[in-house]
Amino acid sequence: MVASMTNDGISTPLAMLGDQRSHVLFGQSHANPRREAALLHWHPGAFRQAVSNVARALSVLRYEKHEADVTEGLFAPVALS
Repeated sequence: MVASMTNDGISTPLAMLGDQRSHVLFGQSHANPRREAALLHWHPGAFRQAVSNVARALSVLRYEKHEADVTEGLFAPVALS
């Protein structure tokens, strides 16, 4: 289930979407090369459907970072904490 609580009782980001006024949800993944096809199947299928079913969700987009840094370091990567 996508919109649920984690094992320690904390709401998942998708579950919090119903209560948050506004925010952007980023999901980053470094898929195992053997599982990349499954990830590319999951995102436009089950994941996109789950997010689209949330009344306040406006859109679902997927971006892919390329190996070459075409910005020549102008934009720092999104920090994960």
